[in-house]
Amino acid sequence: MIGTGAFTTLGIQLELVSSGWVIVGTWVLGGLIALFGALCYAELGVRLPKSGGEAHFLSEIFHPILGFLSGWVSLSVGFAAAVALAAVAVGKYTSSLTGLSPTWVAVLAIVSLSLLHGYSMRQGSRVQNVLTVIKLILVFGLIALGFILPPASSSTLDWSFRSAEQFVSAGTAVSLVLVFYAYSGWNAAAYIVGEIKQPHKNLPRALIGASLLVSALFVLLQISFLRQAGPIELSGRVEVGQIAAQQMLGVQAGQIVSALIGILLLAGISAMIWVGPRVLESMGRQYQPWQILAKRSSRGLPIRAIWLQS
Repeated sequence: MIGTGAFTTLGIQLELVSSGWVIVGTWVLGGLIALFGALCYAELGVRLPKSGGEAHFLSEIFHPILGFLSGWVSLSVGFAAAVALAAVAVGKYTSSLTGLSPTWVAVLAIVSLSLLHGYSMRQGSRVQNVLTVIKLILVFGLIALGFILPPASSSTLDWSFRSAEQFVSAGTAVSLVLVFYAYSGWNAAAYIVGEIKQPHKNLPRALIGASLLVSALFVLLQISFLRQAGPIELSGRVEVGQIAAQQMLGVQAGQIVSALIGILLLAGISAMIWVGPRVLESMGRQYQPWQILAKRSSRGLPIRAIWLQS
């Protein structure tokens, strides 16, 4: 869940919304929607414990054609496009460190992680866990610094609350769509429920616990960024994490933090490369023309689905 959206959305929001309370409110609402979705998927995953996510759920509950259409939308928009976008963000955040084109960095990230997840599930899960832990440490650190250090003098965002009408505008609606994208991934555990031990216990814990934790982190992280960098610096910018880090720690330290953010965004790409092919595999089990995608390697991995998504 903690991917590009957490470190890029705020700059675009500031072009659409002028109130600090409205911006924070959209992140709170996005967290609530993710939690409601997590509750539903936890119930569905326990009752229909096979990997594949909504492609499997819709096929079983309504009609296979809905699962088929949903599966291809998940593959193209939900995973492949999201992987590409996150990989480009990695390239932009690390360009000052690597000196390479963001596009080449993106390609290398996707191919390398696909090789990892296509080789061993155990090694892939270990890398995923390590990246996630380091990412959480970085996020907690940015939040702590944002609240401990004195706010920047340029942070002139309007924090006054005049009326509820502030929340009802076209800009707020578009801003909320961006926030929903940032929260995407709340349902990821449901895609691999067939590989989860004791799914009746661990699937709800994963979905609901992660949604609550990440919602709190997202809200606090955006407030931290707003305290340390004003709308003038952040508005329209994608690399808001780097800008806020430079305001807090100086230019050189900010570049280091920026590179760390880029590297740790690999955890989100890794998760999608791990999870997305399970949708293709589920489709291959249900539809004869796609059976080739359901075949697993000698190590028990959907290797063909992994490389098609890659």
